[in-house]
This record gives sequence, structure tokens and C-alpha cells, in this order.
Amino acid sequence: MTNTQQSYTQELRWQSSNPTSQWTWTAGIFWQLAKEGSIEELRSTNIDNVFNYLFGFTPTDFYGGTFYSCPTNAAYLDSGLRHLLQQHTTFDRQIAASAS
Repeated sequence: MTNTQQSYTQELRWQSSNPTSQWTWTAGIFWQLAKEGSIEELRSTNIDNVFNYLFGFTPTDFYGGTFYSCPTNAAYLDSGLRHLLQQHTTFDRQIAASAS
């Protein structure tokens, strides 16, 4: 199993600089992007039994054949050695603005 994470963060802040003014202010923006990935790989002649024990069905029943795919997830099931590969990627985005 391999897990990865990349995180990018940026923050900008402005504030008044006149200490004698009656009005003082602060404003800012914040942005963050976190990308997390997970790859799980199982190689065994016994994957069908393990998968059936854990979930109550075989990988072939779940994935409907040899390949399942969507934009950020992929699973591959090889009929010979029983090679199961699952890959997941998630993105977490945050944006904020503040003023006082």
C-alpha cells in the first residue's frame, strides 16, 4: 500500500499602516489545495477467498469482469495470478476571505 499527499497553500493579508488613524483595518484571502493518493496492490492465488471472506463476494462479482474505471479510481483484476490493484485520488480545496 502506498499513500501520498501534496499540499499547496497561499495566504495574502493587507492591513492599515497608519497608527494615528481612527480607522484600522485588516483584509485577507486564503487558498489551499491538498491532493491525496492511495494505491493498494494485492497479489495472491487466494484473493478470491480473502475478498469473499471480507465482503461476501468475489472481486470478479464486484468489478464485473476484468476492469473497472472512473475518473479518479481504477481497479484491475487479472484472471491468472489474481492481481488486484486499486487506485484512489482525492482533492480537498479550501478558499476563504476575511475582513475586519
